[in-house]
Amino acid sequence: MSDEKPADEARRAYSSELVERLAEIEHKRWSHWQRYLHGKGSRQDDGSLLLPASLVVRWTKEFETDYSELDEVQKESDREQVWRSLPDVEAAILANASKRGTRSDGSEMIRAMSHEITHQIARRGTKVVMRADDGGIVLSDSAGIQPPLRVLLASDKEVYLRDTQDGHQSHVYRQMARWSGKEPLSKEAALANIKAWLDRLS
Repeated sequence: MSDEKPADEARRAYSSELVERLAEIEHKRWSHWQRYLHGKGSRQDDGSLLLPASLVVRWTKEFETDYSELDEVQKESDREQVWRSLPDVEAAILANASKRGTRSDGSEMIRAMSHEITHQIARRGTKVVMRADDGGIVLSDSAGIQPPLRVLLASDKEVYLRDTQDGHQSHVYRQMARWSGKEPLSKEAALANIKAWLDRLS
């Protein structure tokens, strides 16, 4: 029987490169919060920071409240912080999944595409969820305006694009479908189509 703790076993499932990238993202998030917090305080002669009592009361109430019990304004503030880091987090996880996947053909292209798509999402400020799926990528429009778009490997140099026509709006999505997933596209052609898909959400 192994003496490894559950936490140690969980860590083995992730590459150290992924952990370092996510730690970098977390430090960036923490630094952003600290700059905000320090900007609300008054620096004292001894170097300490004095915060207004009203903010201490407000923040204490917030961190003692479960997310589900927050009001909608506070929830939206938390969501905005997620959107700030989400593209970088998803790109790191997708890259890790591609490296650890069983399919080696085209994984580098999928990884490169995920980085470019993440950049395009962040540049537009579009609320799109990107996740790894069977060696490919799935893009989901959070507002449900367009059908989810699936990027699947065709070869080490080409991919298929396919509208995902399932879910509670399948009857609507079938009418909106534009990509059948039958015609292989180069990385450049696929990215051009994906940019057009993102532009419809902007």
